[in-house]
Amino acid sequence: MGRSKVLITLILLLVVLTGGAYGYGVWYFANHFMPGSTVNGYNCSYMTVQEAEALMDREAKAFALVVETQGRGREAITATEVGLAYASDGSIDRMIQEQNLLGWFLEFTKEHSHDLSRSISFVDAMMDTAIADLDCMNPDHVTQPRDAYITEVNDQFVISPEVIGNALDGIKVKECISQAMRTGKVLVNLENEGCYIKPVVYQDDPKLIENCSRMNRMADTIITYDFGRSTEQVGRDLIKGWFTQTEDGYMTLDDRLLVIYLDSLSQKYNTVGTVRDFVTYDGRTIQVAGGDYGWILDVQAEATVLKRLIEQGDTQVRTPLYSQEAARRSGQNDIGYTYVEVDTAGQRLVYYQEGTPLLETECVTGNTQISGQGTPAGVYLAKQKESPKVLTTGFQNMVPVEESFTSDAFASSPIVGAAGMEIENGIIKSATADYWMPFADVGITEGLNRTEYGGTNYLVQGTTGDVEIPYDMAAALYGRFDTGLPVVVY
Repeated sequence: MGRSKVLITLILLLVVLTGGAYGYGVWYFANHFMPGSTVNGYNCSYMTVQEAEALMDREAKAFALVVETQGRGREAITATEVGLAYASDGSIDRMIQEQNLLGWFLEFTKEHSHDLSRSISFVDAMMDTAIADLDCMNPDHVTQPRDAYITEVNDQFVISPEVIGNALDGIKVKECISQAMRTGKVLVNLENEGCYIKPVVYQDDPKLIENCSRMNRMADTIITYDFGRSTEQVGRDLIKGWFTQTEDGYMTLDDRLLVIYLDSLSQKYNTVGTVRDFVTYDGRTIQVAGGDYGWILDVQAEATVLKRLIEQGDTQVRTPLYSQEAARRSGQNDIGYTYVEVDTAGQRLVYYQEGTPLLETECVTGNTQISGQGTPAGVYLAKQKESPKVLTTGFQNMVPVEESFTSDAFASSPIVGAAGMEIENGIIKSATADYWMPFADVGITEGLNRTEYGGTNYLVQGTTGDVEIPYDMAAALYGRFDTGLPVVVY
C-alpha cells in the first residue's frame, strides 16, 4: 500500500513537471523564435523580436555582397554604398506569432527559414551608382556579344562565329544584386544568374547553315540572256544584291529587285515604238517610228522563272519570256524580210516574202486633209484577218457615191446597194468587205465604190485611215496576211 502511494505520487509529480515544462515552452516560444530559425540567413534561434530586429539592423549596416563575374572575377558592394537599412514593420513579430506553439516540442529537429526582404531597403539612386561603378559594368572593359553571321570571303559565303562577349543586362544585374542584399545572400554569381547578354544566333544554328548553303548555291548561278545582237549576264555581283529573308528567316531573292532589273532590260531591248532604219521599195533609207510591232519582254513572268532558276542553282543560257515577239531578234532589223509596206506619200503598197516583192499595187490611204484621218505611220503588228467583214466606220467623210449608185432606184434612205453597201442620202454608211486585214485601229481592204487608186486620190476621196487596194490585189494579199505580220507605214 505504501509503495503504491509513492508510485502514484511520482507519476503525478512527473505529470506536473511535464505539464509545467510544456506550458513553459508554449509561453516561451510565444515570444521567441523556435530552434533552427533563420531570418534572411541569420540564426535567430531563441531570439525575441527585439533581439532579432537588433541583429537584422546590425547585419544590414555591416553587410557586404560579393559579386562574382565572368572568368571568376570578384567585386563587392557594401551596405554603406547603397544605403542598406532595416526598417521594422512588424514582420518579425508576425513570424513568431505564426509558429506552431502547441507543437513546439516537435520543432527542435526542424529548420525554419524566414524571408525578411520586404523590411530591408536601399536608396535606389545609390544602388544605381554602386552597380555602375563595378568594373564589370565599365564600358571600356566590355565586349558586346555578336550573333554568328554569314559573310563573303574570296567569292564564297562562310559563317563568321558568334562573339560571346561580357556585356551585362543592367536591369537583371540590379534585380539580382537587390534581391541578394535584401535576403542577406553574401555572394551572387552574375553568370549563374543569367545576367550576361548572350548571342541569339550561334554558328551551329541549322537555319544559318542552310542559309549559307543557299546563298552559295544561288550566287554561283550564271544566267546568260540571249537578246540576239547582244547578251546580258546575271551572276554573283547581281544576285548577292537581291538576297532577302522570308518571314520564317530563310534566304531567298527579293521579287521587287528582280522586277526592277528585268524592267531595265525591257527598256534596253524592247523594240515597240522605237525608231527603225528602213529601206523602202524604191531604195531609200528612211526612219520609221511608232507603232505596236516589236519585242516586249514579259517582266513579271520572266522574274518568276529567273527566281526559280537562281534558287535551284540552274546555270544556263536562255531566251527570256516575251509577251510579244517580232520576226527577228538578231541585228537591228527586227522586222525581218516578210512584211507589208505602205507608202502614204507615194500611195503604194508592197508585200515582201523573204525579201522578194510578191505583190505591188497602188492604194488609197487616209485623207490627210481632215485631222485625225490619215493612215497612222509606224510599224504595226497584223491582227486577225476576217472574211467577210461589215465595216461600219470610215465612210461618213467620203464623197457621194458615183452616179450609178445614186439613181432613182437608190433614192430612198437608207437602202442597201452594191457590195452590201448601206447608202443614206447618197453617202455610204456601211459596207461588207470580202477581205479585211487589220492593223493598229485601221485595216487593209478592197476598194469599195472605188475605181481609181494612187496619185492624189487620197487627198480628195481618202479613207478615214484604212488602206484600200484593188479587189484582185486584196484577194492575193489576204492569203498571205497572217497575225503578227509586220505592217510598215510611212
